[in-house]
Amino acid sequence: MGLLELVQKHVEMRKVGSEWHGPCPECGHGPGGAAKSDRFSVKADGRWFCRNCGHGDIIAFLRRFENMSCPDAHVAAGKACSSATCPVSDKCRMGNGVAPPRKDLRDAPVAGSTAKSSSSFTPGEAKSPAEIWQERAEEVVASAHEALLSCPEQLAYLAGRGLPLEAVLKYRLGWNAKTIWRSRDSWGLPEEISKKTSKPKKLWAPRGIVIPTYVDGVIHRVRIRVPEEDRNEDVPGYVAVSGSGDDVVILNPAVRAFVVVEADLCGLLIDWVAGDLVGALPLMSCDVKPKSRAAALLDRALVILVATDYEPRQNANTGNYENPGGKAARWWLKNYSRAKRWPVLDGKDPGDALSRGVDIRAWVMAGLPQVITLTSQYQAQDVFAAVPAETTTPYVAAVEFDQSRAVQLISDTYSLISGKCPSGAMDWLGKERPDVFGRLALAEKAVVAALEDQDAVRLSKALDTWKRYHLRAFDIFEARPPVIIVE
Repeated sequence: MGLLELVQKHVEMRKVGSEWHGPCPECGHGPGGAAKSDRFSVKADGRWFCRNCGHGDIIAFLRRFENMSCPDAHVAAGKACSSATCPVSDKCRMGNGVAPPRKDLRDAPVAGSTAKSSSSFTPGEAKSPAEIWQERAEEVVASAHEALLSCPEQLAYLAGRGLPLEAVLKYRLGWNAKTIWRSRDSWGLPEEISKKTSKPKKLWAPRGIVIPTYVDGVIHRVRIRVPEEDRNEDVPGYVAVSGSGDDVVILNPAVRAFVVVEADLCGLLIDWVAGDLVGALPLMSCDVKPKSRAAALLDRALVILVATDYEPRQNANTGNYENPGGKAARWWLKNYSRAKRWPVLDGKDPGDALSRGVDIRAWVMAGLPQVITLTSQYQAQDVFAAVPAETTTPYVAAVEFDQSRAVQLISDTYSLISGKCPSGAMDWLGKERPDVFGRLALAEKAVVAALEDQDAVRLSKALDTWKRYHLRAFDIFEARPPVIIVE
């Protein structure tokens, strides 16, 4: 992977003459917006330059923007270390000036077909709320839901965020008109003493939009979006009711493509407009990491679109430009090889982008493998839409291609492949067997071409090849040599 491809994992770039321009992966864009930004550039000589962050080659990029050590950056880039001034060259494993070989099985352990994570971090276990807390939370959610249905102002606000009344009903959203104070004991929570008053704390639920989160049909968390006018140093934009569970919950977990966002309402928006394509993963904060349940699903993902907030700003204390969402995205790119940075086209997050006229579903689809998006596209079409209203005899299609059957065949084959795919197989094939991985991509393109051309015979053959290639690739993965780590 060259420097430009590496940069485009983080931000969108556009060609300007012999260079490529775009926003910086770290400090963002200037006042003109991301679409016109030239703050960051990739030169024709294979070097990058940022007006704020400096400049360098691919090694410097990997070290700064992907947090790699110097030796790891050289290995990732496949480059020799030719520095004559490095003070640790005699101790460094790259200090002999020889280009490293392509990374193979002996360099690092590879995830097997067991429940072992394909990423390099160990996810924690989620904490679930107590039963009495769940009972009290359901009471609050039910009351707030009824209140919201009678509050046109808040319903209009949610509709403006892409969540119409049908979405409000689906997600059981609510409106808490007055601050709630309850004894912690009544919610099954242990006593806590306030540092300010030295008195027992009470459970607090501020005024705002109530957003419940469920796991397997059981309430797990209650978060409240506080109105702008109520926020201050002590009251943040979102407040989780004390005792809530801390799992990172994926909406629509059955799919193989996911979109990572920060805010709860952004996650609901993604699920509402594109839930047939992707699972939404609202983190609540950009630095939150997935727990074991979510990590197991992400390990099998075909693609993870990392849409953490794009909000570059200047630090008042240091004067430096910062972009917390972009910085947090590096963790996803480092730990999940099938993750890619996918900020919204305008604004800071999907809700903001929607208010600026961005088609959120189209934005999601642009980041997905073609077979997924085409399947959804064809499912949405009405093949009998052109039949004249005055037709009195049964309509017979003029072509032999059965579109709905074709879509179902693709869906069935896709499900079969997904179900057979061992954990970590696609990541390993992409890194260690690019020849095999390339054949899989060609097989997928053949399926797409046959579907677009509405050629039933070609589609049948292409689907069979697509399936056979994947099953053979999985056999190759399972038969890989064992990893031997020598201390």
